[in-house]
Amino acid sequence: MSSETTRHSQQTETDHVTHDAETQLEVLGNQCSRTILLAVQEGPKTAKELTDRTDCSSATVYRRINDLLENDLVEECIRFERGGSHTTAYRALVEGLDIRFGPDDIRLERVESE
Repeated sequence: MSSETTRHSQQTETDHVTHDAETQLEVLGNQCSRTILLAVQEGPKTAKELTDRTDCSSATVYRRINDLLENDLVEECIRFERGGSHTTAYRALVEGLDIRFGPDDIRLERVESE
């Protein structure tokens, strides 16, 4: 089994800025990004594990991971394996997003992962 440590990004509870909401919706509009986000809901996964779960190349998976990182939907963590080795893995920062439509904007309210 593995354990994880080290949080590398800041969490925000609610994102009310239209531009950020649009960007996050664009990221989630990509099938590879959605597959990655679903996979890390189960627990931290390495880029190799995520590549194996998608129909995407490793280069595409890394691009999608970066999109998810930039939008605070996932974060990097260090996963320690038996025997003392360690690797970079990615874990979800959100369990869900609640989309709210206002008269002039779209707001995303985050449901944070525990």
